[in-house]
Amino acid sequence: MSVERARLLLERRRPAEAEREARVVLSRDAEDVEALLLLGVCLSRNGRREEGLAAVRKAVGLRPDASEPRRLLGHLLLELGRLDDAEGAADAAVMLNPGGADGDALCALIALQRRDWANALAWADRGLAGDPQHPTCADVRGVALLQLGRADEAGETIAARLRDDPDDPDAHTGAGWRALDRRRPKEALEHFHAALRLEPDHGRARAGLVEALKARNPVYRWMLAFFMGMNKLPARTQVLVLLGGFGAYHAAGMLGRAVPALRPVTTPLLVGYLGFVLLTWVSGPLSDLTLLASRRGRAAVLPNQRRGALTFGAFLLLPLVVLAFGVAWGAWSRTAAVPYLTGQAAVPLLLLVLPVAGWTNAFGTPRARTFGLIVAGIFGLIVLWLSASAAGAAWAPAAESLMTYGFIAGLWAVILLGVKPARA
Repeated sequence: MSVERARLLLERRRPAEAEREARVVLSRDAEDVEALLLLGVCLSRNGRREEGLAAVRKAVGLRPDASEPRRLLGHLLLELGRLDDAEGAADAAVMLNPGGADGDALCALIALQRRDWANALAWADRGLAGDPQHPTCADVRGVALLQLGRADEAGETIAARLRDDPDDPDAHTGAGWRALDRRRPKEALEHFHAALRLEPDHGRARAGLVEALKARNPVYRWMLAFFMGMNKLPARTQVLVLLGGFGAYHAAGMLGRAVPALRPVTTPLLVGYLGFVLLTWVSGPLSDLTLLASRRGRAAVLPNQRRGALTFGAFLLLPLVVLAFGVAWGAWSRTAAVPYLTGQAAVPLLLLVLPVAGWTNAFGTPRARTFGLIVAGIFGLIVLWLSASAAGAAWAPAAESLMTYGFIAGLWAVILLGVKPARA
């Protein structure tokens, strides 16, 4: 029983056995720093990330002057999405070992997660200056160049990585995303399949595989190109683009009303804009839902995407169920009141799929909880209005206005809190 054996088991992707080996070492010496670090990694890979974090923190406490425990702490915090804490650990690791490419790679990964492409490239280049063959720095460099719109340089970096190591799953993943950026889904599928053969649990490769499968649809391929293009813009610019489109939509509407002769021009623009907005929001979960219908697609869809697609599908069916109930009730009771009410209810319930799509697009991110509360709030306002209308309450018009403005505010909150990410 030794640390070396635990490390070997971990390299062979047998984290449960590696954890047992590390615990045996720690039973003899509870302050063995290497065993604590290995235990932290094993626990994290077994889905017990908070326990893994505690083990690594203990190692940091035992060796506060060492770079490696701080670096590993940063990686675990990054996996948990705690970017500020991860950045603090990475800064400490770099300070303790200024020339180490591993610390630079961690800083590059954090910048990548923040979508700070320029900073990610700077850290990757710094790491490669110290170690020209560092795989993580090279992979991050390729991704950052692609996001900065420097596709040719990204292609050269990714091609060099594949020449140096044809069995590197990260290099194949980068090549797959570059092929998607160039609207070549077939080529992308080949690279993502290669990456997953080498590393079956590679998250970015599996996400890319799903996007490549969906990109075989020409409409989704166009939407994916839009999302990837937006993803290259800073967050503020993304919001400004959205606000600019919304402003142009209203300006076209006002122009059409003021100058009726221009309506043959403004009306198609308005319809096109609304169709584009609808596709922007629903294309992701709707495409995931269609993938679930096929065996190949079902195996590729990630757990969060599966939950998102099923949630979206349930809300998509809801207005149809309400309408069917109204028709059945009307036929049974021979009254038009219930069918009329359910017909009215179907419209806001159908529109509800827009914020629901924004919510499901965010599954697996910190924004999901906030978006879920927004959807719940809008749904509650719809139920309030229906209850008031069914009871014939005098305040039913006020409830309808509250629902309308609440829907608009909720939808804009979803838009402004986060543009739908392309899963790159």
